[in-house]
Amino acid sequence: MPVVECSYCQSEITKSPGRIKKSKNFFCNSTCKGSWMSNQKGKNTPRWKGENNAICYTCKKPYKERPSKIARNKKTFCSNKCYKNALPQIAHERSNSINARKSKPKVRVICEQCGKELWWHPSRLKQAYKHKFCSYDCRSAWRTENTSGKNSWAWKGGYRSYYGPNWNQQRKKARLRDKNTCQHCGITSLEINRELDVHHIKPFNSFSYLPGVNDNYKKANRLDNLISLCPSCHGKVEDNIIRQLALLNIKASEIKTQITRNRLEKKCARCQIIKPLDMFHKDKTRPDGHYSYCKSCVKEYGLKC
Repeated sequence: MPVVECSYCQSEITKSPGRIKKSKNFFCNSTCKGSWMSNQKGKNTPRWKGENNAICYTCKKPYKERPSKIARNKKTFCSNKCYKNALPQIAHERSNSINARKSKPKVRVICEQCGKELWWHPSRLKQAYKHKFCSYDCRSAWRTENTSGKNSWAWKGGYRSYYGPNWNQQRKKARLRDKNTCQHCGITSLEINRELDVHHIKPFNSFSYLPGVNDNYKKANRLDNLISLCPSCHGKVEDNIIRQLALLNIKASEIKTQITRNRLEKKCARCQIIKPLDMFHKDKTRPDGHYSYCKSCVKEYGLKC
């Protein structure tokens, strides 16, 4: 072990090489160290701060501070009171510096619909799409003009006009003729809060219309072949539930009486005579709830119900 002298009593002591590299003064015990520290004053003290080498950030008064602390901190304070008083100002300066770092010059952008000049932040350009607009109205107007038909991303080749070129005009004329009233149930378009459906009495497919080949759509879309119906009645017609309305342009009152008459009467499958439902035995398995043969035929021929 290397031998060194005590800085106070000058006696020889042994210290490790690592300890010798770290410190300049060595002591044999704590008593010698305390005695040596008490004799060191002014610049000779290990913690000498210098003579007013710093200026307080809050009160602007000179004071003594460690050189290492001055090198580490841009703002130094002579006391805790000055530090607490300066906290709001420090926070304000810090926020301004952050905003100054974030703030970048805005970029000039032109609306692709109306041509209006806009100034956007660069971060907004990264979030925006390829096309720039000043408002939602301009965006929707541009989309209707440029993203419909063949320009649409969902375009699949288009479709032919199924009911012919004059379908929209004839449909409006049929609704006006029928006074926007369903010709079966009598409900109006105001009551259902939507336009009525227009139905072809004779199916459109039966006219053999071919686009660019013939003009049979004119015959199919004649007003005498069109009738206004509400969505509910239109569905029934398409399902052949109200066949009278689909084949003949009968008034709503006549159709209702015809339906009620059909519900109260039935044709016997044996004698082929239309009789009231009271003349038939009840059968829950049948669609109408009655047996297909009348009571007289069952009794006469001994049929089983």
